[in-house]
Amino acid sequence: MDKIQWLNHLRKLEIYKHFTDEQWECCKMIFDIVGGEHHLYNKIKAHGDGIEYNTGADFSTFDSNSLTTAVFMAHDRCIRLSICSSGRGLIRICLWKRKNRNGQLFERHPTLDEAIQIYRKSYPIKVE
Repeated sequence: MDKIQWLNHLRKLEIYKHFTDEQWECCKMIFDIVGGEHHLYNKIKAHGDGIEYNTGADFSTFDSNSLTTAVFMAHDRCIRLSICSSGRGLIRICLWKRKNRNGQLFERHPTLDEAIQIYRKSYPIKVE
């Protein structure tokens, strides 16, 4: 069974079938961040129009680069990513699918290239 067939199979399971299509896109991003749904630390739950996932995993920018990967995925997939405290030793990852690259702040999500341009305007540091 290839990845698309496996995801279609998962989508039909009781635990995931109540999610909207937008929430399901966010679930797939969580699966990719953790290295597959079989590595989930906790259940993925609905969180308004998005989802939330509590984990004890380390999020970093380089050694395991899970944080960098999550940020890149969010920009590529037009998904808003928020990381919050979730109790002792846990973080909560919240995701909301955005439909546009343009529009109001609460409805859009920039591409990675656009985000880098915005960042460089605010922090014009020469990179070696």
